[in-house]
Amino acid sequence: MLILPKKSYSLMRLFFSIFHVDLKSVNKQQHFKEMPQKKLETSSDPAIMKVVQAGSLLALEHCQSSFRWDKWNCPKDDFEDKSNKRLNREFAYIQAIFAAGIVHKITKHCSKGELPNCGCNPKMQSSVAEYVTENKNSTWSWGGCSDDITFGNRVAKELLEQPLNYSKHSFVANNNYRVGRDVVKHSLRKKCRCHGVSGSCSLQTCWLQQVPFHEIARKLKERYQKAHRLNEESVEMWVAGSNSVKREESQNADQLTPKNGLVYLEDSPNYCFANDTYNWPGTEGRACSKSKHPNLSKAERLSCKTLCKSCGHQVKKATRTVKTRCNCSFEYCCTVKCDTCTEIQEDYYCD
Repeated sequence: MLILPKKSYSLMRLFFSIFHVDLKSVNKQQHFKEMPQKKLETSSDPAIMKVVQAGSLLALEHCQSSFRWDKWNCPKDDFEDKSNKRLNREFAYIQAIFAAGIVHKITKHCSKGELPNCGCNPKMQSSVAEYVTENKNSTWSWGGCSDDITFGNRVAKELLEQPLNYSKHSFVANNNYRVGRDVVKHSLRKKCRCHGVSGSCSLQTCWLQQVPFHEIARKLKERYQKAHRLNEESVEMWVAGSNSVKREESQNADQLTPKNGLVYLEDSPNYCFANDTYNWPGTEGRACSKSKHPNLSKAERLSCKTLCKSCGHQVKKATRTVKTRCNCSFEYCCTVKCDTCTEIQEDYYCD
């Protein structure tokens, strides 16, 4: 069990304090080493807590990027909400991506040798070429530093999860935290480096590496879009019964929740309009995009329709003057000189 400072028992209190973190003070540790399982004394290890906080920032950054053009745009205030009482689809996503951010960030620091009690995956090491590639033209072996999510998963699980019989809130949250951790766990990708005479690649050394976190955020958004609303009465009956009936908690909990899916209990508010209860400003005044860039996401292409028109707002255009550097040239030696150009930029927003 993690030993945490009293304030760390509240997830949202942790969120409240994460936005002024200096990671430069994290001590370097030996890169390759296998450490035994032991109690994680987080409260006495500020290095771990700083990485946890950095994982929170990572989660917030990618949550806001993923939902930038949605009606709900993952505001920072929702990450800092100390009540933690909302049980809607959006908070299911926040719970999942927060857990995923912790696992991903800690695993990365472990592989770099920047945290105690963890390192590379010792199981992914071999002294001989044990495997044949799909085209059978070369062999490969495990080598390098494979990411090992075991330690990060332990930290996230022990930090966030509560007993399942605690409340309907913890029942829902625990499921969503698990989904976030599992998405990272199942997103390791094999990377290889070629060896051999004249680059023949007759032998490859391979290792497992986490995918970039934006891919984790994308997978979690897919689960957000397919999130399952649970029957609140069934959950409350399960929570009440778990105190008096001896049972396998995980087995019975799985009967109520979809496999690998996010869950929630309450409908979301209409994000088109301001809502004081949720401290939500609505979409009026939000910027939308009419860019013609070929690589725009579907969400950005449809943003004016999503944020403005579907909410009964008009799309208004505003122009502003922007000064940029232009006509730059290199002069020997060794300066770059540029002109200052003025251009008119068009912005669009909901009114």
